[in-house]
Amino acid sequence: MNWHDGVPFTAEDIAFTAEYTVKHKLGFGADMFANVEKTEVIDKTTVKFYLKKPQVNFLSQVGFWINIMPKHIFEKVEDPMNFNYDGTGYGPFKLKEYKKGEYYTFERVPNWPLANNGLGAYLETVTFRVFPDHNALLLAMKNGEVHVSGSAMPVASQKQLEASPDKFGVLKVMSLGYGYFGFNYKNELLRDKNVRKAIAMTIDRDAIVNTALQGGAVKMETPISPVYKDLVKSNIKFPPFDLEGAKKVLEDAGYKLNSEGIRKKNGKKLEFELIYRTTTINADSIGENRLGCLY
Repeated sequence: MNWHDGVPFTAEDIAFTAEYTVKHKLGFGADMFANVEKTEVIDKTTVKFYLKKPQVNFLSQVGFWINIMPKHIFEKVEDPMNFNYDGTGYGPFKLKEYKKGEYYTFERVPNWPLANNGLGAYLETVTFRVFPDHNALLLAMKNGEVHVSGSAMPVASQKQLEASPDKFGVLKVMSLGYGYFGFNYKNELLRDKNVRKAIAMTIDRDAIVNTALQGGAVKMETPISPVYKDLVKSNIKFPPFDLEGAKKVLEDAGYKLNSEGIRKKNGKKLEFELIYRTTTINADSIGENRLGCLY
């Protein structure tokens, strides 16, 4: 396989990506490769990573989330944040033209080896348009300006499309993705399993599904997504929504209410900062309105 400019795609590019992203602190790639002590290119199709410490999810993490960088282009770039990259990639379509923030048009790569038995993609061009919000996207779909939505669409918008079955088709499948809270164990309070259990007991999953997500989700009661049916047969579940029970867990663990109505233990307040991505649809309603209180 070659890069779009004809230069062969090899393991050198993968090893380079691991080193370059960390050196220049490029997004989450720098974090995902941070555990790499050194890389070794065995041959054109094999690269060996030496990790500083065991990491069970290393391959699935970097293999899915990280885009490989063309070494022959970036090895001389010292300031990647201000580099005018031409979009050279290695997929079935290559960038033809674009207007930042409005549209990106890609054209077919002839004889791309992994599509259509080596003949390349069926479509000659694909254009991705950028919309400021889901309402603008919905209007464009109704006007026939776009054929497919590649981003999450609110349930209310889906219902508008479903109201015209002669013009639009809405296909629903169980997603492999799911939403969750990630605890930072560097926080001494969150290292206490009683605190984590109490927080879990304040999550009203029914309200999240039915109200915040307008019924457009499946309640997740297990540590692993219910999509993987064979992996949830043990029926190990998160504790059910129970505010009074959560208060008791904290009370029994020594987190007492003070005169200000704040729980404290050993002089430390039980308080945390919740960070979430505001660009995700319905994230505000989930984060702000669907968490119970531990007063």
